[in-house]
Amino acid sequence: MLKLRSLIVFLLIFVSTLIISGCGAVHMTGDLIRTFSKDVEVAVSPNVTVDELKKNEDIAVSVNPSSKSNKDIVAVFGSGNINKNVISDMITMEFMQLGYSAKTLAENVSDTTANETFAELANKGFDIVLVGNMNIGTTTSTTSHLTGGNIADTGVTSFTIKGIDTDTGSVLFIISTEYGKSKKPKTVAEDLAEIYSKLLKGEIEST
Repeated sequence: MLKLRSLIVFLLIFVSTLIISGCGAVHMTGDLIRTFSKDVEVAVSPNVTVDELKKNEDIAVSVNPSSKSNKDIVAVFGSGNINKNVISDMITMEFMQLGYSAKTLAENVSDTTANETFAELANKGFDIVLVGNMNIGTTTSTTSHLTGGNIADTGVTSFTIKGIDTDTGSVLFIISTEYGKSKKPKTVAEDLAEIYSKLLKGEIEST
């Protein structure tokens, strides 16, 4: 009887271990998928063709970090408005490496800005201006923690960027991306430039 009880206890422990390991494996798999997931959406105005977009060589950049918690922004960019221009500078650099004449704007520009502002940018020689927000937040990753990284990271979780024609003030295209795990601003700037480049090459279809 004692041997039977011992066998039953052993089997219960063995089965419990399998269940726990299985749940852990499922969790790790899901966590790994979130870590590398990137949901990209691109929309181009119905009246705009890719060939027309290719003509825009002079680009102004005004992209700002946005977050429900100012602590997250400070954690990524530091305090002060000057530091917030870092993300625009990174985007500007990536577009310059693609061969564009790009410049970060000191003043904030949005799609609701008065047409006079867009006209001023047109007079300065800019064809389009990239405006929008990069949302800053904190995400957790067990996989990252087990591989030597942090269990929680603060960075860019999503962004929406609009390309606006400086002559008309109309939106030419919108690029929206959401990450499963927060990314460093430089990585996001590289992603944006790559997505735009693929759009012009016809490798990404407008949704």
